[in-house]
Amino acid sequence: SSLSGNNIDLNGITDTVKELVEKLVQNPQLVGAILTPWHLSAIAIAGLGNALLYFIMSPENFDDAPYEPGTSTYSPEKAAAFYQQRPFQVIKRILKLALLTSTFNAGLVFDWLILGKLLKDEEYTALKNNEPRRAKVALGLCTKLGPTFIKLGQALSIRTDLVPEAYALELRQLQDAVPPFDSDEAREILKIELGVR
Repeated sequence: SSLSGNNIDLNGITDTVKELVEKLVQNPQLVGAILTPWHLSAIAIAGLGNALLYFIMSPENFDDAPYEPGTSTYSPEKAAAFYQQRPFQVIKRILKLALLTSTFNAGLVFDWLILGKLLKDEEYTALKNNEPRRAKVALGLCTKLGPTFIKLGQALSIRTDLVPEAYALELRQLQDAVPPFDSDEAREILKIELGVR
């Protein structure tokens, strides 16, 4: 399965590992050369990283819900109790958000900290010059992260007192240019929300 938007193919990674193992089995001298503690540590770290990536990007199960769908059934207490019993689900979601937004966040920190603070640019010229490009990335992140973030982006698109103008202009596309999803899925959601069978 391919990680959405990141161009990482987990099946390709697995196939590559299989090919490497086959080559190692065919060449015993190579096995002896890589069985040093440093190499084994690197292999273990790579394996753990691959397992963590697989855990983070595996499909989520939304069959369970803390309360019934509808406008009058929301309960913060039930939601808190529900997620307290599922700490791995919460951790997985936080890690997934961190992974998907990492390059965007790193770019902002680089512009602000390195180019702004450390190089003594008190006008934050690099940060301001990169706003249009970063705003396009923010728009893509909102659509990639789903309905909650699309709503957040829509709300921020009219709040130039909270976000820079470049971000607000880019996020305004979420007002009428949200990527479509399946009509049958929309009908099912409406039926559930309205209690229609």
